[in-house]
Amino acid sequence: IYRSHFAEVFAWFAPYVARGEMRVLPRDTYVPLISGPIQEYVRRWLSGHYDRPLGAVKELFAEAAWNAVRGSAELAVAVDRGTGEATGAAAADQGARRSVTVPAGSNR
Repeated sequence: IYRSHFAEVFAWFAPYVARGEMRVLPRDTYVPLISGPIQEYVRRWLSGHYDRPLGAVKELFAEAAWNAVRGSAELAVAVDRGTGEATGAAAADQGARRSVTVPAGSNR
């Protein structure tokens, strides 16, 4: 289940990464960056350490999650579907290469 969940998450993320709307990050870091902070807050809220209602902090944590993975137009990448290699303007300017895995069956 865990692997199929991540495959679905990355199939959904791939077009955003390819357009530079999301950063190219190691595959195993997206979910912890997005959900880790709110999971910790909820854990502590459930144990009685925090009184603030979850609804009062949802926008704060949503913004923090997006800021953790947000890309920019300068980070747009061209993805080779055969190799999974991605290059972007920023990477090309520095002579660097970045890699992103685009799942089979995705639109990119």
